[in-house]
Amino acid sequence: NSARYGAGAYCQGDVNFNNCLFSGNASVGTHSSQHAGAGIYLEDGNLFNCTFSGNSLANNNNGESVYSVSPVSYIVRCILWDEEDNSLVVDSGSTVVTYSDIRLDYGFWPGSGNLNEDPLFTTGLEGSEYLSNEETGQLETSPCVDSGGASAASVTFKDAWGDTVSLELYTTRVDHEVDTGIADMGYHYRSVFPSPTPTITPSPTMTATPTSTPT
Repeated sequence: NSARYGAGAYCQGDVNFNNCLFSGNASVGTHSSQHAGAGIYLEDGNLFNCTFSGNSLANNNNGESVYSVSPVSYIVRCILWDEEDNSLVVDSGSTVVTYSDIRLDYGFWPGSGNLNEDPLFTTGLEGSEYLSNEETGQLETSPCVDSGGASAASVTFKDAWGDTVSLELYTTRVDHEVDTGIADMGYHYRSVFPSPTPTITPSPTMTATPTSTPT
């Protein structure tokens, strides 16, 4: 997707983005003041367990991943790691960030459990934003593994089918073992897809042929 503001999403309402992947979006414009937030432009809303990767901005000063002007927003257990530094820009209002990996020029975003370290993405069956893990054959384990500050069982949200689920049904590992213990940061792939509901086709009813009785 491409747009001047919020190519991935432009949020103006009180919306919670749970377990979303923002990737491949481009914010374009002829001047730096004409584009911002390639991943998402927040006028309101919150981000939980989201990953931003592969988004691009013509001028990297305006937040490749997230640009926020929200009065109050929360970013929790997210990974904002696009190609340039300053992945998050808060232009106004208050954005509370905890247990998230934010790519910056230097230092860390203020807040409990925040990182500024390469998340060590690796490619798996469903995409390229799995987290490296020595247990699945990668050379290093991502710093985002077991760094979400809460148990995977306690992190719940509505899935695409409208069911309340926890991160224990989801994974960041290429072997699709579910997230257990302390939750990993960032987007989680679904570990087990629900089986389709079988369609029952009724069998035709047999009608008996009448028997002739001799007279």
